[in-house]
Amino acid sequence: MFLIAALGNPGLEYKNTRHNAGFAVADKIADDMITNFRKDKNLFCDLCKFDVANERCILIKPQTFMNNSGKSVKSVMDYYGIDISNLIVLCDDINLDPGQIRIRRNGSAGGHNGLKSIIEYLNSDDFKRIKIGVGDRENKNYDLANFVLSTFSNEELKKMEESAEKISTSIPLIVKGDIEEAMNRYNS
Repeated sequence: MFLIAALGNPGLEYKNTRHNAGFAVADKIADDMITNFRKDKNLFCDLCKFDVANERCILIKPQTFMNNSGKSVKSVMDYYGIDISNLIVLCDDINLDPGQIRIRRNGSAGGHNGLKSIIEYLNSDDFKRIKIGVGDRENKNYDLANFVLSTFSNEELKKMEESAEKISTSIPLIVKGDIEEAMNRYNS
């Protein structure tokens, strides 16, 4: 069984913001897999299930806010007995241009508070992640928190939709154990 944890913030005021790129990709994956999210208050997330590459996958959108994503991820992993080797995290990355994708086997939090929370709760950074480029501020003096809570331009939004399609297509490869193929095909 695999857990795909998409990071973002709950609430309509955060919908379509850069920090919610993970949630947007999760919605695309759920649509492609013809499934719907349901609330699971005990596991602190919205959750759906589907099968891909002969494996059961649980896709979640933690409802704990970004800085405490690890609470939901750990709860789901414990409840379903999911091994850390079968965890895939979808998160935004300001170091990548909008629409760029970086699939990684593991790595540090790199300053991302959602990843930091997951690493703290799991006591490990040895999990797969798909970083979704959201761009960075042109003016570095502009507050980063305000920037990641801003929305995309129409041009950026088109690139984000294209990257969501690629990420959705990469999931079966990763689940089958072909992460190298997924990285070669989709990392930009």
